[in-house]
Amino acid sequence: MNKILKKKEVKEISSASGLEIDGNNIYAISDDSSWLFYLDNEMNVLKKY
Repeated sequence: MNKILKKKEVKEISSASGLEIDGNNIYAISDDSSWLFYLDNEMNVLKKY
């Protein structure tokens, strides 16, 4: 079972509906945005695709 290790509100992403962690890469998608967000380990948005 996985445990939540960190919780943070990312103001730039409203209602995130998906999160994928691939090694050190974190990607998030939102129902309210057409962007794919790339985040660092501190959940800061680094890029939008």
